[in-house]
Amino acid sequence: MNQKKKFDIALSFAGENREYVERVAILLQQLGISVFYDSFEEPNLWGKNLYDYLSDIYQNQAKYTIVFISESYNEKLWTNHERQSMQSRALEENREYILPVRFDNTTVPGILNTTGYIDLRNKKPEELVEIIKKKLGFVHRYNKLLLYVSHGGTCRDPMAVIITQILMREKRVNMNLIVKGQALYKHDLTVSNGARHAIKQIYGADFFLNYTPEQISEEICNEADLILVMSKENLSTLLKRFPSVKNKSYVFKEFFGSEGDINDPFLMDNETYIKCANEMKEIITERFDCLINALNN
Repeated sequence: MNQKKKFDIALSFAGENREYVERVAILLQQLGISVFYDSFEEPNLWGKNLYDYLSDIYQNQAKYTIVFISESYNEKLWTNHERQSMQSRALEENREYILPVRFDNTTVPGILNTTGYIDLRNKKPEELVEIIKKKLGFVHRYNKLLLYVSHGGTCRDPMAVIITQILMREKRVNMNLIVKGQALYKHDLTVSNGARHAIKQIYGADFFLNYTPEQISEEICNEADLILVMSKENLSTLLKRFPSVKNKSYVFKEFFGSEGDINDPFLMDNETYIKCANEMKEIITERFDCLINALNN
């Protein structure tokens, strides 16, 4: 049981509680915590024998499992299968493995009322994530840092961050990578509605929960392994401020072997945002190995 686990956390829940659980999963992912959440795994689950595969996940492949207890949880075939798999593992462990959280007082077979739990009735997903971080002994544990940089930090680079994070997960890249968006100029540092709409249209979920654009600093530039800037003008501004980062800073398209800029969709219609997001997704996906190789060198 000491072998390296694929996931830090596996989430077991009833579909009726998906909205809350999905927010937790997205927040964990954004921190770089590896999490098994079914919607994240759709391509990998497709065609598999789910009975055997899920049994292996909940019994062998996670450091901890979080059980989201509710009245609906006991009524589901799959949640009962997941629970039985994790309880088999728990019998072999000499430490806590199943971490119960409660939406209500439902009794779940095999989880004693004396087992410590987190009450979710008055806790937001963000608060639960903070508790999970402490349980994991979570620290700032990336060894690679990628920055996407643009003028205001509210449109292009947040979308590029989410696209990269999702590709990292889908391709199961074994790298402790943190991806951040950075604004050259301080404006209203919130993700634009157009960017939110575009990512939700492409991926089916709002991945910007708890995402706050940041204004760039010399400190984070020096810490970064690679800096990709959305336009030639943005790169010129960056290097005037921080000339020491010249050797690791590139115009986004030029880095990936193309020409031109990623045009700013700010204040444009939703279709323009979707077009911008899809353009970046296509470029990053086609040359993803180039990105990973650059970060590894």
